[in-house]
Amino acid sequence: MAPASARLSVEGKNAVTGGVASANAGGHFAPELKYAGFDAVVVRGASPRPVYLAIGDGEASLRPPRTCGEEG
Repeated sequence: MAPASARLSVEGKNAVTGGVASANAGGHFAPELKYAGFDAVVVRGASPRPVYLAIGDGEASLRPPRTCGEEG
């Protein structure tokens, strides 16, 4: 119940130029990430194919994208 306490910061580094960028946002994602058991998420490297990060119940995994009509 603290105003402006549920903020999300995203930091990035360009692997080619070494440049850095930063963004800050509000909303539901930051508290939901904390409720899932995470204080931070660090992503390193690159996937050879498209994937998404699934987070829940204290676990995180990279999964292939689903197609239209696919259950899951």
